[in-house]
Amino acid sequence: MKKRGFTLIELMVVIAIIGILATIVTVSLGGSQERSRDARRVADIKNIQVALGLYYADKLRFPCGIYDLTDTLACPVFSGIYLSKVPTDPKDGSQYKMVPLSPILSCTNANLYRLAAVLEQTNSTALNEDLDRPLTPTIGGVTYDRCTNATVPADFHGKALNCTGPTGVDPENCYDVGP
Repeated sequence: MKKRGFTLIELMVVIAIIGILATIVTVSLGGSQERSRDARRVADIKNIQVALGLYYADKLRFPCGIYDLTDTLACPVFSGIYLSKVPTDPKDGSQYKMVPLSPILSCTNANLYRLAAVLEQTNSTALNEDLDRPLTPTIGGVTYDRCTNATVPADFHGKALNCTGPTGVDPENCYDVGP
């Protein structure tokens, strides 16, 4: 009796098909993971915005940075009230960008801010809803400048690639919001 088995060609064809299917699945999952992380970034930014609004309601100014919302040294009385923990980027754990703005360059009187996250996808619908303003906006005839101790580059721009650059570019991936 002759043993039947698969030929080398048949095995190679099956392995090639499995490899192609695995590649397709990997590529399609990569896009959904990026969308998921971008959705988390947008949700984090909105949570920080709520905390900033509560902070402003109590102090009539915005904090000098996101960590002022949780840091016991910077805000000993209000520690943990606004945010128990500052959210970070889901991919690399980096901080989101926050720029306090003031007409007199003093963080103690900061009454505007820019909050930003770098999204992985440039076609995110969230980018249609953000501000895309430069760092020094003029609002009501008043020019607002970056506070002196902000931890964001001076060339921050809401429509720049990775939120860094003096002017806007396309495609942009900077999701930036303000009050």
